[in-house]
Amino acid sequence: MKQSKSKFHEIVILAPISENKISGPLFSNTLLAKELSDKFNGKIQLISTKTKKEFCFNSINVQPANKVKITRNTILIFTGLYDISIFKLALKYKCKGGQLIFSPRGNITKKSLLKSIHKKILYFPIIYFVLKYSKKIHFLSELEFENSALKWLYKSKAISHPNPILFSEIKNIDRTLQPRDEIKCIFIGRYDIHHKGLDLLLKFVQKNLSSLKKHKIVFYLYGSNYRKGKEQLSKVIITKSLQDRIKLHDSITSPKVKNSVILNSDYFVHFSRYEGVPQSVIEAMNYKSKVIITTHCNITSQELGKGSILIRDNKDWNNLVSNIIANKDILECNHNLKTFSPDSFLKEIQ
Repeated sequence: MKQSKSKFHEIVILAPISENKISGPLFSNTLLAKELSDKFNGKIQLISTKTKKEFCFNSINVQPANKVKITRNTILIFTGLYDISIFKLALKYKCKGGQLIFSPRGNITKKSLLKSIHKKILYFPIIYFVLKYSKKIHFLSELEFENSALKWLYKSKAISHPNPILFSEIKNIDRTLQPRDEIKCIFIGRYDIHHKGLDLLLKFVQKNLSSLKKHKIVFYLYGSNYRKGKEQLSKVIITKSLQDRIKLHDSITSPKVKNSVILNSDYFVHFSRYEGVPQSVIEAMNYKSKVIITTHCNITSQELGKGSILIRDNKDWNNLVSNIIANKDILECNHNLKTFSPDSFLKEIQ
């Protein structure tokens, strides 16, 4: 049932997404548009600053941002704090009387702000405007809010709602693993070495190489290249002779292939230094995968099912090999994640 009519006749979702880059933001924003369209008594549009032509993903049309007419009585939900083109559009919507809802997705966590601090200082007028004049600041979890900075600008208007998940993909899950002679740990993301903590993985593998070989633990990485990150990783892997423990692959562009990769693995890993809440981890958890994540993924230990591993400190890194072995025979991991409620979300942003 759709909600009763409000003064807002349109919701526009603005994100830096593109057709040729399958990513967490592409999945989460198209799913958000789909969930809201079933409940909002008005028009829903998804627009992007990263495409020059309209395309369809998850049955949702994504339009070029410059092709959409800005109108009054519009709610603009946007992400991409350091994208000047997105800021300019948000400013135009605000000047037209629109209501801004900003989703940081990790952009204002303390760790994120400290990275390239000089650049962030130059951007502070934009950061201030966005946080000050947005009606609500939409965090993906309460932990993301707790780990964020500058709360004096938005504490009273912070809301917490998780990303939607496409549940139709994960019905009738069969986690009966195919027989193999290794423990398979996978990462799906982009080769952003510092952000995604891939250097931490390299350090861990190098330090524990003999134990990983003994117990046949292998890391398979799938992702899009980011600032030549894949080449940099490959060079280190070859130099340090880690080829049989870390295997690099290109992006997964097919949902069917992604499903197969996730279901035929033992662990899903994510060693990020800062995040909102990574979409790939949430999807893996909904597949009942065991996950190995850092605290910076903003997922609590209470949300993780038996067999998953949360890395908090050096002690957890030191115990990681033994914990992987101890939990390797657990096939299904029943997590305790919150689900997205479009009714609750719409109620808070209008």
